[in-house]
Amino acid sequence: LQFLYFIGTHTHPHMYRRSADKDTQAYRDGYPGKRDNLKMNNNLLFYKGEIVCLPDRATIDEIHTEWWGEYKKLEWNHGYIQWLFPIREKGLNSKADELQKHEAKAIAADPVLQKKFLKSYEMMLDFYGMTLDKDTGEVDRSPGFKPRYYNLCTAGHNFLRITRILKCLGEIGLERYKLPWLKHFYDEVLVTKALKPVEHSLENYWVNTLRNASDRDELDAYVTELRVNNKSKKPCAKKSPTRASPAPVADTQDTVDDTQDETQATEVTEVTETLETEE
Repeated sequence: LQFLYFIGTHTHPHMYRRSADKDTQAYRDGYPGKRDNLKMNNNLLFYKGEIVCLPDRATIDEIHTEWWGEYKKLEWNHGYIQWLFPIREKGLNSKADELQKHEAKAIAADPVLQKKFLKSYEMMLDFYGMTLDKDTGEVDRSPGFKPRYYNLCTAGHNFLRITRILKCLGEIGLERYKLPWLKHFYDEVLVTKALKPVEHSLENYWVNTLRNASDRDELDAYVTELRVNNKSKKPCAKKSPTRASPAPVADTQDTVDDTQDETQATEVTEVTETLETEE
C-alpha cells in the first residue's frame, strides 16, 4: 500500500495535493454535516480507565506504564494508535470508534483526562526521538534520538500517525501543543536536515492541521526566518528562532491505521549520513 502511495503521488501530484487539501479542510472546518452520536462513548470510557482498547486488550494506564519505550511494540502494533488518539474520521481498526463531538468536549473540560492525553503524546514523542516540555509545549530531541529519527524517516506509516495525533490534539482542547511541534519539525527539516524525508507530509498535511490563523501566520514567519537564516549556511547543530509558549494544562494515530493517501519519503541514505555526521 505504501508503494502504491508512492507511485500515485509521483504520477499524479495534482491529484495528491487536492486530496490533501480536502482532507485537512474538512478537519479545520469541523466536519460540516457530521452528526454527533450520543450513544457512542468508548473513547471517553477508555481514557477514564473503564474499558480496554481492542484488539490489544490494554487499559490506558497499562499502555502508559508497560508500553513506554517498547519501540518494537509501538512500531508493529497498529490498533492502539486509534484508541490513544481518536479523531472524527473512521480508520481501519474496526474495533475503534470515531471520536464523537460530545466526547471531545468532555475530554477538553476534564484536566485529568487532558493529562492522560498529554502522557500519550509524550510516549509517542519518545518513540519518535523527541521530548516534551509540558509547561511550554516545546519539543526537542531526546538523548537517544538518532535511531528513532532513522525509524521515523524510513517507516512512512508513522507520517500518518503524526497526522492523526495532530488532529486529535486539536479536537480535545490541546491545539496549543501543535505549533511548537511543527516548529521542531521545521528545525530538523530546514536546519539540521535530520528529518528531511518528512518535509512532504509536514507541508501538505501537518501544517494544515493548524486551525488558528494566528498560529499559521506565526509558523509562516518562523519558517521564513529559518529559510533566510540558513540559506547560505551549512547544516550544523540545531539552532532556531524564539518559540511561542502555550499555556500549561491544569494539574488535577498508520497505513493500516488511516485512509489518508500520504506518501512515504525514501531518502534513507541522506538521513543516515546526516545523523552520522551530527555531534
